[in-house]
Amino acid sequence: MEPLHSLLLRQLKRHVGQPSAIPSEWQALVHAVDKAYRQFDEDRTMMERSLDLSSQELLHANSEMRVIFERLINSSVDGILAFDRDCRFTVWNPGMERITGIGKDEANGKNASDIFLSLQDTDEAQFLREALRGKTVVAKNRSYVARGTGHQGFFEGYYSPLFNEAGMIIGGLAVIRDVTEQKQWEERLKHSVNYDPLSDLPNRNLFTDRLTQALARAPWSKRRVGILFLDLNRFKVINDTLGHEVGDLLLKNVAARLVTCIRNGDTVAHFGGDKFAILLEDLAQADDIPKVLQKILAFFSESFLIEGHELFTTPSIGVSVYPNDGKDVESLLKNSNTALLRAKEQSSQYQFYLPTMNVKASQRLALESSLRHALERQEFLLHYQPKVAIKSGQFVGMEALVRWRHPEKGIVPPAEFIPLAEETALIIPIGEWVLRTACAQTKTWQAEGMVPILIAVNLSARQLQNQNLVEIVQRALIDTGLAPRYLELELTESVLMQNLEANSVSLDKLHAMGVEIAIDDFGTGYSSLAYLKRFPINSLKIDRSFVRDLTLDSDDQAIVKAIITLARSLKRKVVAEGVETEEQLEILRSLDCDEMQGYLFSKPLPAEDAGKLLKENMERQKRTPL
Repeated sequence: MEPLHSLLLRQLKRHVGQPSAIPSEWQALVHAVDKAYRQFDEDRTMMERSLDLSSQELLHANSEMRVIFERLINSSVDGILAFDRDCRFTVWNPGMERITGIGKDEANGKNASDIFLSLQDTDEAQFLREALRGKTVVAKNRSYVARGTGHQGFFEGYYSPLFNEAGMIIGGLAVIRDVTEQKQWEERLKHSVNYDPLSDLPNRNLFTDRLTQALARAPWSKRRVGILFLDLNRFKVINDTLGHEVGDLLLKNVAARLVTCIRNGDTVAHFGGDKFAILLEDLAQADDIPKVLQKILAFFSESFLIEGHELFTTPSIGVSVYPNDGKDVESLLKNSNTALLRAKEQSSQYQFYLPTMNVKASQRLALESSLRHALERQEFLLHYQPKVAIKSGQFVGMEALVRWRHPEKGIVPPAEFIPLAEETALIIPIGEWVLRTACAQTKTWQAEGMVPILIAVNLSARQLQNQNLVEIVQRALIDTGLAPRYLELELTESVLMQNLEANSVSLDKLHAMGVEIAIDDFGTGYSSLAYLKRFPINSLKIDRSFVRDLTLDSDDQAIVKAIITLARSLKRKVVAEGVETEEQLEILRSLDCDEMQGYLFSKPLPAEDAGKLLKENMERQKRTPL
């Protein structure tokens, strides 16, 4: 009978001419064995020609070839086995021992069914039988449990028949590769592609895939599919104030609560940041959705205890439902997001999508597009509203207020475009333009002989958080030639408190330059007043809501009096906003308020008109003795 190593070698060589039939990694083994055999065969032929070797020497040469072949088989990191017509193993290399936990002595001569049954995988015996029928089988991602160690893993197998010189099948050959680490890596990669790393919830990619499948099933089941798009109110304040670590822990806790609000088969996904999406499948009717919404809102009524902080946050939720609000993934997601934006605009907990919302959304997109070009088209202008010293009636300052002159809509109210500019970060270049223009106008008034006054410019949250804010202010003052003491920056309490450490550094630098700082809308923000001591604040502006009913509501009078008393004790100026009547002015004068601003003296005016008013006030002050 032909030696086994010759059969194995011929079988391996048989596939060299068909490299596509076996995995590329295994071709290296085929070529290595073939090269070793050919080299040895050439050496032996040369020896036979040059020497009259005895049969004993030739036998020894064949023996050496078998040793080389066996070393190649035994050193392979892959498992290699051979079996006869009865599926009994005749070769079982160390690679097979490592993979299966079964030793060579135990495997040799055993029936394949017995061995693989012990591995709890009867298909392997079937693969061997297929090889004996002349078929080549490639099996991927086969699971196994190694005997003894209990190690669980995966392998790939290549099973092929063995032929003799007459071309008859006399057995089979298999190459087994342990792919456990590769499989684990693939699973980790798949998980990273489909799951959010922070919350470990499905991400947008997996959510979209599941929604696609749900929509494919819905027409057959005649059931509805609901999409809930959700984000957290005040999350940015928490994240900026307490740090990203606390913010991340809050998001994890929110994710855990949302999962408890849905049924098995539904999906909660994390789209990043504070945005989540919920897929409700197989709904009998849209009326089932409010039950889920109420459950979510109930969970958010309870506080979150994070790193010793008791935190409260509430969701805004937009809802779209298949098939009424869309029949494809893109439409449903877009409409749920549109409903979410409407919920936030109206400060409601949730909103179901309505077709009319798309009209408003389209208008908003058009407005955003126009806003992006407004600066380069020079469509912005400033109006100025004077601040007046209550005792003397002298103009002591002007507040610069930006206006947008739209080529088609006319003057767009600030309440309509400022939030949009803030959201899109366009407030940064717009704000710098406002600052420079206001400083330049103030310098012009001074050059015209006007009494120097403060020019007040509002700062938004994005501007205050801009790392280049101090440099932008400094450059504007230098370029326009305005002395820093004539510039006042106004910001609200909520803006001030969003990032305490960074804001403190920026405001200290601005104050050191000589720029004044004012708190706008005072009394409507944070209840804690510790920031009045922490930040370099020069003046407090009493919110117009307290001034409006000053003559009618004793509580408003008490609040205004308390603010003035507080400011006096801290050596801060007080400015009352929204003064419209003489009665309001008299009460403010009796409470010893410093300055006022409102329609009683002037509405916001274009620069030319504001200059005339400033000049008239200066002339009047000259004629009026102190």
